[in-house]
Amino acid sequence: MLHDDVQLISVDDHIVEPPNVWEGRTSSRFADAAPRVIDLNDADQAWVWEGRTYPIGLMGSPQTRIFRDGEAGAGDDFRARSYRDMVPACYDVHERVKTMDVDGVHASLNFPTLPRFAGTLFLEATDFTLALECVRGYNDWMLDEWCTAEPERFIPMTLIPLWDPVAAAAEVRRCAEKGSKSITMCEMPAPLGLPSFWTDHWDPLFDAVQETGLVVSMHIGTSGSLVTPSPESTEAVPISLCGLNSMSAAADLIFSGVLQRFPGLRFALSEGGAGWMPYLVERMERAVQLLAVSSPGGLST
Repeated sequence: MLHDDVQLISVDDHIVEPPNVWEGRTSSRFADAAPRVIDLNDADQAWVWEGRTYPIGLMGSPQTRIFRDGEAGAGDDFRARSYRDMVPACYDVHERVKTMDVDGVHASLNFPTLPRFAGTLFLEATDFTLALECVRGYNDWMLDEWCTAEPERFIPMTLIPLWDPVAAAAEVRRCAEKGSKSITMCEMPAPLGLPSFWTDHWDPLFDAVQETGLVVSMHIGTSGSLVTPSPESTEAVPISLCGLNSMSAAADLIFSGVLQRFPGLRFALSEGGAGWMPYLVERMERAVQLLAVSSPGGLST
């Protein structure tokens, strides 16, 4: 444990949503289509949403994986394939706080798991009315149940409907009134088939974020992938290069003009490290200088 005068705050933690997140949080006509957990067999479970199945297969560790009889340590398989495989601190708020106390973490911000770190799961919807209710349902659960259970220990972060910036702006304002402090946003929308930050597509969202003062949290990989140079690359390669995602997001945002139109915006780039920042700032300054000479008037920033 840390001393009482040292409060460690984590802005890159993750939550495993308990199975009941969407129960009673969508309209009755969507009760059968909203996400729910089913048993695939005696050992495996899955989330089902709009008739699609998403098997549970979360990578864990010896501290987070519960082994069934006869399989402890077998093959070093730490992947949890059901809630029975997980320690309760993964999805139970009070058990989570106990583990935070052990680790010396005073407060944390939690990225979602089933909706993916930026809520991109709901871009796969066939019914975006349902998808919007699922986004709102998750946010109500996060704000009304998870965070209020231990209000001094969690930073409320909420999802947005990525497919509709006007609806996203309305959700930002709604959640800000309920106590949200941040939204999770994809680090680069273009790889997901969405308009880039270089367009005015996202202006309604950014206007609402600037108005409410929420922080835009961007986790690595929320653009769809990490940098993987070769088909044969092991997991060690993209993990080692994950800072490139944050570098790309930072450079794209800075040169896109977003911060000129909305100077009050604040962004947090999660799990990409920070050692690259001095290099990137130097490189961007050099790029501006070179392009100003070679293409006068050709820079948007």
